[in-house]
Amino acid sequence: MIRIGVGGGLRAHRPIRQAATLKEVQPLTADMAEFTFQTANPAAFTPGQYAMIHLPDGEVERAYSMSNVSNCHGHWRFVIKRTPNGHASSLLFDKLEPGATVTLDGPFGNAYLRPDDGRDIVCVGGGSGLGAMVSVVLGAAAQPGAENRTVHLFIGARNAADLVVPAPVEMAARRLNSLQIHTALSEEVVQGGGSAGNALVEGAYPGFVHEAVVTDLGESLESFTFYAAGPSAMTEQLARSLVVERGVDADRLHFDRFC
Repeated sequence: MIRIGVGGGLRAHRPIRQAATLKEVQPLTADMAEFTFQTANPAAFTPGQYAMIHLPDGEVERAYSMSNVSNCHGHWRFVIKRTPNGHASSLLFDKLEPGATVTLDGPFGNAYLRPDDGRDIVCVGGGSGLGAMVSVVLGAAAQPGAENRTVHLFIGARNAADLVVPAPVEMAARRLNSLQIHTALSEEVVQGGGSAGNALVEGAYPGFVHEAVVTDLGESLESFTFYAAGPSAMTEQLARSLVVERGVDADRLHFDRFC
């Protein structure tokens, strides 16, 4: 059994249940978009946390991680991926329109940015888990001393069409000492052609993102704190690669387990 840093730490925000209005849907890829909801209260959460969204169609609710940071405007942003035959994602993409109201319950989660941990950071996002990692990157860039901190953002996707770096990440890079973006494609071997000029694709690791983390960082793995979000198979494999095979302290790997 691998026990990861899924608990501990002081969470600053108590969960509350409140109405939220859909304000905007921004497409990111063919099957992934960022949804912006607004609440009457300020959006109060710690980077890396998630909320439960209760949809106005029976008992449908899903957990989605925020892709922004706390703000007084009540804006909650979520990167959501359409799931084949997924009831909740179908409702979000096909039926929910700006102006519609949902119930938002949160924040929850233990994979949040640790404010007192000054180590350099590795963020690993697969699929819509990218949203949580964007939030952690933005949070790290807003912390005191960000200009002395390096962040590695690993993005895992099936193919080139699934790769995206949300615009706020580029703005965060200006406040950090260094933001290095790594990509991995699990189902596509990059052989040039249409990928020419696309650095995200040309430099992609040909395999799974947890493998890219170990390959790219090598002997320096033990110097980082890790945050991860994505499919359970990805986070479990990452934990095994880092903690069991490479001896990284389990308390320095943070992710939430979802059933």
